[in-house]
This record gives sequence, C-alpha cells and structure tokens, in this order.
Amino acid sequence: MSSALPLPQASVPEHANGAEACFHCGLPVPEGIDTPTRKVLGSTRHFCCAGCHAVADAIVASGLEDYYRFRTGNSATANPSDIVPDFLERLEIYDRPEVQKGFVRSLANGQEASLLLEEIRCPACLWLNERHVRRQPGVIEVITDAATQRMRVRWDSSQIKLSDILKSIADIGYIAHPYDASHSEQLNQLRKRRSVERLLFAGILGMMVMNFSIATYVMGGSDANGILPLWVTMGRWTSLFVCLTLLAYPGQDFFIGAWRDLRNRQLGMDIPIVLGLSVAFTGSLYATITGHGEVYLDSIAMFIFLVLLARHFETRGRVRSAAFMDRLAQAVPAMARKIDDEYEDGHEVAVMDLLPGDTVLIMPGEQVPVDGKIIHGSSSFDESLLTGESVPVHHEVGDSVVAGSINGEQAVKVAVLKTAGMTTIDQMSRLIDEGLEQRPQAARLAEKAARWFVLAILIIASMTASYWYLTDPAQWLANTIAVLIVTCPCALALATPVSLAIGAGRFINAGILPLRMSAMDGLAKSDQIVFDKTGTLTTGQFKLAKIHSLGELSEDDCLLYARALVKTSEHPVARTIRQINTPQSLQASDSHNEPGHGVEGTLDGQRWRFGRPDYANAIVGSGLSPAVAVYEQQGYTVSLLTNEVGVQALFALEDTLRPEAAALIP
Repeated sequence: MSSALPLPQASVPEHANGAEACFHCGLPVPEGIDTPTRKVLGSTRHFCCAGCHAVADAIVASGLEDYYRFRTGNSATANPSDIVPDFLERLEIYDRPEVQKGFVRSLANGQEASLLLEEIRCPACLWLNERHVRRQPGVIEVITDAATQRMRVRWDSSQIKLSDILKSIADIGYIAHPYDASHSEQLNQLRKRRSVERLLFAGILGMMVMNFSIATYVMGGSDANGILPLWVTMGRWTSLFVCLTLLAYPGQDFFIGAWRDLRNRQLGMDIPIVLGLSVAFTGSLYATITGHGEVYLDSIAMFIFLVLLARHFETRGRVRSAAFMDRLAQAVPAMARKIDDEYEDGHEVAVMDLLPGDTVLIMPGEQVPVDGKIIHGSSSFDESLLTGESVPVHHEVGDSVVAGSINGEQAVKVAVLKTAGMTTIDQMSRLIDEGLEQRPQAARLAEKAARWFVLAILIIASMTASYWYLTDPAQWLANTIAVLIVTCPCALALATPVSLAIGAGRFINAGILPLRMSAMDGLAKSDQIVFDKTGTLTTGQFKLAKIHSLGELSEDDCLLYARALVKTSEHPVARTIRQINTPQSLQASDSHNEPGHGVEGTLDGQRWRFGRPDYANAIVGSGLSPAVAVYEQQGYTVSLLTNEVGVQALFALEDTLRPEAAALIP
C-alpha cells in the first residue's frame, strides 16, 4: 500500500446562492457583464473583478500557480485599489536573471525583449505607447507592430530596469508583459469574441432606430401647429434610450480611448468620434424634450455600427497575422529530457536551463527543444514548420537538428548547440517581426498624416460651428455634427493598418512568410514569380500513381507485400501504401526500419526490402533497373520492392497538386 497522500485538487468554487463564485476570493461573479477570465491549472477561471484577476495573473506569472492547487480556503478579497499597487510591485520579478533567461536577449548595446500589449484599440494607442516608452531614460529602441500588438524594446540595464518599463506603460493606462504565445492566443480570441459581440449588439439595436427613422421620413413630421404626432414622440424617446445603450456598451471603447488620450495630452482618433457622438446625442436629447428640431439618433446608431465593423475587420486581420507567430513560439516545448551522469534515462528540466554541451533525449513524436547535433541514433525529422518541406529529413550521428522539428521514428540523443532564445526558430521569429515592422511607403505617409489630421478636424469643426452660429443659429448644430462625423479619421487611421494586417494574414494562410512588408510596393509591379514545388504548388501528400511489376508477382501481390513491410513505418510513402486497402493481409517478421531509407523484413521465409532504390536494391547487389531512371525523369518518387531473387516491383508515387495551383499558374 502506498503511503503517499493524494494531492488536493483545485475546484471551481460555488457561492452560497448557487451562482458561480470568483476563483480567487469566492465572492459571486456578477451576471450579465463581461467578467475577466484566465487560464489557471489547465482550465479557464472566472473572477469577480479586475483586482482578483490581477492577483491571479501575478501569481501564475510568478510561477506560483500551485498555490491554487494546495490552498484550503478562498483567498482574501481583492480590492482593486489595494491590488493594483501590489500588482505593480510584483512586476519586479521580471528583473530576476533566472526569469529573464526565457525571454530577454543580451546584445552588445543592451538587452532586448518582446512585450505583449493589452487594451490596444487603434494605431494611435501603439504610437502613444511607443513614444512614451522611448522617452524613458535608458531606453535605446522601441518598435511596435500593429498586426500582433507587440512591442520590441531595447534598453540599457545600467540605467533602467524592465519592471520600470512595464510600470511606465501601466502609468498611461495600458498593460504590458513579456510575450507568451499561449497568453497571446487567449487575448486574441477574447479580443475577437468581444469585437463580434459588440458588433452584433450594435447591429441589432441599430436596426430598431433605423426602422423608426425610415418611418419618420416617410410618414412623420409635425402638424400645422408644429406639434409632433404621439407615435413620433414615443419613437424618439425609445430611440434615445436605445442610443444611450449603444453609447454605454458597444460605444464605450470610444469614450475610454478619448479619455485616455486627453489624460495623456494626445489627440487620438477617438476624440472627434466622441465629440461627434456627444454633440449629436445632446442635440437629439434637446429636440426630444422640447418636441422641436431634428434628431440625429439614426446617425449615432449607424456611425457606431460602421466604426465597430471597421475595427472588427482590423481585429480579425491582426489575429490572423499573430496566429503564425504564436504557432512558432508554441512549436518549442517548455520542458526537455536531459541526460547526465545521475539520470542515464533522462529527467525533465526547463528548456531555458539547458546549456551548450548538455545532452537531451528526444523520443519519437517529440519536438526538438533546441538546436543541436545528434550524438547517438538516427531518425527522420519533420521540419515542415521551418522549411515548408512535408517530406521528413533523415538525420544520423553528426547531423544537426533544429528546434521545432518533430522526431518521427526512433529515439535519439542530441547535444545542445544553442540555448533557448538563440535557436533557428527564434531567429525566424525575429526576422518576421522585423519584416512586419518594415511598412510600405504608403503606410508611413498615412501614419504621419494621421497625427495632424485630428487637429485639423477639430479646428475645422470649431470654425464651422462659429460661422453658422453667427450667420444662421438654427443650422450650426447640424453642420457641426456633419463635419465631425463625415471627417472622422477612421478611414485614414484604419485603412492602411487594416489592409497590411489582412495582407499579412493572407500571406501566412497561404504558407508565405511576410519577411518584408515593405516589398508590397514592388510586388504589385512584379510580372515574374518563382515557386518551389513541394508544399507550395503541391500538398506534400503522396498518392500511388503506378505499380510496375518486374518479377512474377502480380501488381496486387506486390501491393500486399509492400503493405506488410511498411506496417510500422511512419514515413509519408509508407503511410500512402498503408492507406490502400487489399483483400488479404500478410504479417512480416523481424522487421527493421532504416530511417530515411526503407524497411526490411521476412515474408514467406525470404528477406524483403521496400524503400529507396539504392537501399532496396542492395539486398541483391545488382544494378538499378532502367525503369527507375525513366520514372524519376517524369517527376515521380520511386520506391522498389525487392527480395533475395531480385527486384519484384517498382512503385511510382506523385505529389498531389493543390487545387488552386492551376489558377495560380496559367
């Protein structure tokens, strides 16, 4: 009988009234509002307020997640006013060298880290963060990316600490933390969900306002005494409350962004939006109360919906662009099986703790944690994430393997050559980051113009209001609203970033890495494009084109023998052969898999081989059949089936052409 005590398991707390309770403090989670969530102990947890969420986030980020597993009661109530300073103090954990090892890169002129920004609503937010951080003493370089909402910061550690940089971002109302792929993916999905929810909310309620407005245009109007019909008055009051709801929920981002810009003495694109909506709503409220004048409730509803629609497309493009970056980051495991004198079979350690010269054991199906060199064993590795080639590459003792590739067949021992953060896949991520930062000329011009466009709008709106108030007071409100609404900088501020984000997302979905977005200008004028076939014009999945019998066996018998030999192989050719059904089945004995070459086994008392021509034909030692060269010249991948008598069959396989390849290349 084991003497070990069972570990306590974390459970989702339930409040006394039956409602779901906050995972941190146990108080009931408010219903009907969007409460914060976080993944803790492998499950998504709900919190009653931002304070509890902040504490839980700090606990997990500090590596103390097991606190929730072993606690025996709920934690203390998290008062946001008390928690936020405490949360900021916890940022100092990022100054520890052992923590920075996983995400900070040491350079000749300082240290560099990639940060993930939250609460970003428009390009102006990124510009504000970039300029604010650049002003901090000791910060050398700051580059932000609108597609992934990441910030790359380089600083002099002798003048400023990383925690000070994170606190400076918090001072202007944003949240930043070291980039983490899983958290980034969670934020992207939350951002996308909120965007859809608010867009649907604005669309459904907006239809009610528009229906009333259409009816008013067709049937409404005051009578001879200037009195509005009762149904028009009731409709105005109803539409007024609907618009107030639209401003409070889906439109709240505009007001939050405008307040943040004013607090930081910036002119962001949300300011003219808020001014236009506020003036229109105030004028509509006055007209509704007095029963005289025009209302602009349909304009408010329509404008909120259209701006949210534009931002939804921007959000979707950003999520697509960031998905591949997250996929690259998640391709490398967090733990590795290290071999040393004490643990000959290996023991798990953090990948960031591996040093050059360490030895790791990589089992079949596992990902290579760092760049290294094979010192024992041989196997095939799937390097498609890095190279696009779907066919596994055979590596043996002395060959180099790269982080992110997948071991396909046999266990190998690998000597570490590069530590975490310096691997090929890390360099690839940095290349993509730098490529996305290189904006086309049109994007740079739009960025510069957008900074002054808001100021110009406010000046024009003020001049319009003054002119019409002096010349025709009855028209000043309508004309001022028209200027603020029509000249909204959304088109200028969003059009270029949205087009670039969507373009980058489409490139990535097509398997093209956008290493230089500045090349978009030249790409539009290109008339010649060179393609690599495998993984680009073809799918990388084989199909059997022909079985050419060279002995006494029929084609069906040849397929039967080949299926028996490749039963345990994971090579793409072997998988293709196994997928073909045969009426009968055979069982090979003494099977041996030679990674990257083929398989050998005993069938009917004879030794058989199936695989590459040079490997399979070595069993008889004769020259290759002339048919091999004929099929290879036609572009087929050739595998031979041989036994001790000679070559029995030739298998010609071809890569599957992508359905859209014909349309791509006329």
